[in-house]
Amino acid sequence: MKILLVEDNSAMMKILRTALEKEHFLVNCANDGEEGFKKAKTNKYEIILLDLMLPKRSGFEIIRNLRALRIQTPILVISAMMNLEDRVIALNLGADDYLVKNFSISEFIARTKSLIRRSNKKGNNVLTCKNLVFNITHNLVSKDQKPIPLTRTEFRILLKLMLNKNKLVPVDSLIKSVWKEESIRVVSNKLSVHVRALRKKLGKELIVNQRDFGYMIIG
Repeated sequence: MKILLVEDNSAMMKILRTALEKEHFLVNCANDGEEGFKKAKTNKYEIILLDLMLPKRSGFEIIRNLRALRIQTPILVISAMMNLEDRVIALNLGADDYLVKNFSISEFIARTKSLIRRSNKKGNNVLTCKNLVFNITHNLVSKDQKPIPLTRTEFRILLKLMLNKNKLVPVDSLIKSVWKEESIRVVSNKLSVHVRALRKKLGKELIVNQRDFGYMIIG
């Protein structure tokens, strides 16, 4: 399997390349963003391992430009940038996973292999609705590229609605999806409370209610 590693720190590049080659990957390297972008644009790789703080062209710019060209090669960001906002921006631009330095080599290899497997299944792990983005893999929800903190129940409700965007989700279907075995009659009041909380966080215009029938997210 052919991998592109874009990293400007020579010591880190050597460590990662050695670890990947021990796993029998064929590794191409680039030590600046311009070279990395050119290689990613003109060659076929199983995955791109990408630092963000690069000379000549940033990792953010590389992700944005590759996705604009409809190049869907999986991208694992490997970065010292720890802010949640940086992570959200990278994922919203089109990165598939994000690993913060200093990570263990075993985790790095596991994430790389996992992302390749996930990509081969061709599953879509990102849902969008207007300016709202839901990354299913990482349970990250953002609006206008700003993270929105949600409770576990709010995540489940929003996921059900976004999987059925622009379709009315009946109350009983929503309750069964979120609360599983609990009684519909007992939980119906809980549902309305959580939906109100979601609308307050996401904007009242996104989620509409048809009384006694169900809810729908519009996008």
